[in-house]
Amino acid sequence: MPSFNLPNANHLLTATSAESLGDYSKSIFSAASQWVQNELDRVVKRSYLLYLRKEPQENGLVKYHTMCRRQYLADVSNAQHCKALTRILAGDHSLAVVRLTWADNHHVPVPHNERLCRFCKCKVETPEHAMLECLHPPITNMRDSFLAKFYTIQPNAVPLCNTMDLRHYLAYIASCRLTFPILAKWAFEVTKFFNATPMLIPSQYRR
Repeated sequence: MPSFNLPNANHLLTATSAESLGDYSKSIFSAASQWVQNELDRVVKRSYLLYLRKEPQENGLVKYHTMCRRQYLADVSNAQHCKALTRILAGDHSLAVVRLTWADNHHVPVPHNERLCRFCKCKVETPEHAMLECLHPPITNMRDSFLAKFYTIQPNAVPLCNTMDLRHYLAYIASCRLTFPILAKWAFEVTKFFNATPMLIPSQYRR
């Protein structure tokens, strides 16, 4: 938990005004922000999209924030869509790259490079693979539909191409405020589609 120094009892009892105590809200916010950043550092392998994503500002620019109320929480009215996007960004989703980290009644932990996509069976099943790379026809149809809407709403957007770092491109899309609602819907639809099919678990890791 975050730690910070509060005024001692004597200081509190002899204070002549709130101003004389100083602005402890700043030190509390600073300590809390540092604690959140340390937690993000600890789980960076899962929460990398939170590192890469930038928050839209009132002046139209985007900026990284360790701790703030994320704008998409206000812009996405559908609770299920909002939850799906939050889980993708926070690394708390149901794709194999996360789910196969742990053991359960059916399997032991699976090495990272063997947590393959349940559809194409070619790449590790990560959010960026599922949403931007997998060539399973139903998924490519969903992707094409989303990107067509994305480019219409964001006519000056950077187009997706094969040479891009897909993690950075997904974080870029997640930083574009005008398209938060359709991004959240897409995250929900992709996650739902993947959840409808059992994960690919190599036989040597099954119980």
